[in-house]
Amino acid sequence: MMLMILAYIDLFQLLLGKDFRQGLEVVPILLVSFLLLGIYYNVSVWYKLADKTIFGAWIAGIGTAITIGLSFVLIPAMGVIGSAWTALACYIFMVVTAYLLGQKYYPIPYKVGRMAGWIAGAMVLYFLMEWLRGFYDEQLVVILGVNSILVCLYVYLLYRMEGHLLRNALRKK
Repeated sequence: MMLMILAYIDLFQLLLGKDFRQGLEVVPILLVSFLLLGIYYNVSVWYKLADKTIFGAWIAGIGTAITIGLSFVLIPAMGVIGSAWTALACYIFMVVTAYLLGQKYYPIPYKVGRMAGWIAGAMVLYFLMEWLRGFYDEQLVVILGVNSILVCLYVYLLYRMEGHLLRNALRKK
């Protein structure tokens, strides 16, 4: 979804007034931040299962301190984009900490390499979309066409490499 939103951000911006479009620069950073927040929710389940919820309190408390501290530093210097970077820094800390502690106290065999690969692949495609945009600036149909091809390539590769997991899950129901 993150890649789809970024691929078609040009369409979404048409729904906004011109005064609000400059704020779209925070969207990629916030999308990655919220992706990490979703991962955090998944990797933090260990402290509930292991009855070590104090770790959750500490992780959230330090995450709050990071957010407050970086907000004082980055928002005055960078404005709204500083707030987006603050959220990203907080969620990176929370995901990494919850994952590492979870592997120590309640190991769950996540396929970290595969997940990181798909996230990195989506980010590479996004940067490619942005780079190609420079060649077709102001040609919305071409930009959307190129982005559509790249999104379809990503979905195709995802299905070819991971589709068996979906098919197996559907068979079990």
